Parts: sequence; structure tokens; C-alpha cells
Amino acid sequence: MRQMPLNITLRNEASFDSFVAEAESLAMVLYQLQMAIIRQQGGAWYFYGPEGAGKTHLLQAACRFAQQWERRCVYLDLEDEEVRNFPDLLKGLEEMEVLCLDAVDAVLSESSWQDRLGQVLLQAQTLGHMVLLSGQQPMGDWPLQSEVLADALATVVPVSVMPLLERESIMLAVQRHGQVRGLQLPKSVISYLIRVFSEDLEAVLLALQRIEQVSLIEKRRITLPFVKRVLSHQEPVV
Repeated sequence: MRQMPLNITLRNEASFDSFVAEAESLAMVLYQLQMAIIRQQGGAWYFYGPEGAGKTHLLQAACRFAQQWERRCVYLDLEDEEVRNFPDLLKGLEEMEVLCLDAVDAVLSESSWQDRLGQVLLQAQTLGHMVLLSGQQPMGDWPLQSEVLADALATVVPVSVMPLLERESIMLAVQRHGQVRGLQLPKSVISYLIRVFSEDLEAVLLALQRIEQVSLIEKRRITLPFVKRVLSHQEPVV
């Protein structure tokens, strides 16, 4: 059988420090999750919500946090076509102290994947290891075909994750992402980005990545005039 290497990289800005949780219940879950990683406690969580809510960020943040504490961790994006074609890729991954499986919705239509997911959840539970899942559908809406997966889900804790709604929360998230990147973002710049992109955090962060790249190339501070020029694709002022 063809083998596929696990060549998965984590986003530089994906950390718990750069994540903003508006809901107190979510903030508490994330605290408990970090404590469980530190104490090497097992468990399984399913983070679900609409696209753009930050689920990938959370799973990658958990994997990075686990690595910082020298825990064995693997992150897989199940929407990746090369990953999706290999349900046997999960074989042996229950040995990871923290296993993060992103976008499980992408494989739930296949019974082979459902069986593998159920097996890895049950085996990880036996070993006292942690499994983190993410997807858009609540678990109650999953098209279950596998009794193994149905049994395994009894121990999985569902956690709702929703996009940020409050302007202040979005501003804080942008500020934290900037800090993780080593950027000092004036409040005027953050406000402008949010206004331009209609408070779409993902769009703001993509723009921030572009701004950072141009800032490094041109060796310029990030100011409001600079940001306006970059976003309008104007030539640099000499």
C-alpha cells in the first residue's frame, strides 16, 4: 500500500495567545484543555461551528501547545485531498499523546473513515491520550454508518465555536495576531482594516499577512498611510 508522509506545518500565528473567545464557556474549555495537556490527561473534544469561526486555529494552537510541553502531537487536515484518500493514515496515531483531526465533515460520508475514526478514538481513550476533532456539523447531524464510531462518540465532548461578533473582540484578535507576528499595530490601523473588510476576521488576517510582507521588503513601519497604499496596490513613495 502506498504510504504518505505526514508533512504538516502549523500556522505561525496559531496559538492560544492569539485566540479570542467571546463566550465564557469556550474560554473555560480552552483553559481545561491546556491543563489537560500539561497534566497529560486524556479526553476527546469536538469543536464545531461555521466556517471562519477559528476551529483550525484552535486545533493547531493545541498541537503547538502540546509540542511546547514536549508531548507527541499530530495535526491532520482531513479536507486535504491527499489525506482524505488514506483512511489507513490513522493507523497507529492513537499513540500520539495529542491527535488533532481537522474538518472531519470531509470524510464522514465514507464508512471506512468512520470505522477508523471510531477505532482511533477508542484506542486513544484506552491509552489515556487526547483527540481533538473539528467540523461544521453538530455530532447529532453526522450520517453515522459505523457502530464503532457511534460507540466512541459517547465520550466525545462537543464544544460550539462561533465567529466573533463584537467589534472590540475582533480588534483584540487582530492585535493579538499582530503581536504573535512581532508587529506593533496602531489602533487606527486595526480600526481601518476592520472597517474595510466588514469585520471579517479571516479577511483582515489575510490582509495583515500581505501588509507584513510588504513592510519587511520595504523596511517600513506599519502606519495608516502605509496600510492604505498597500491595500490599494500603489507604488511605494520614494
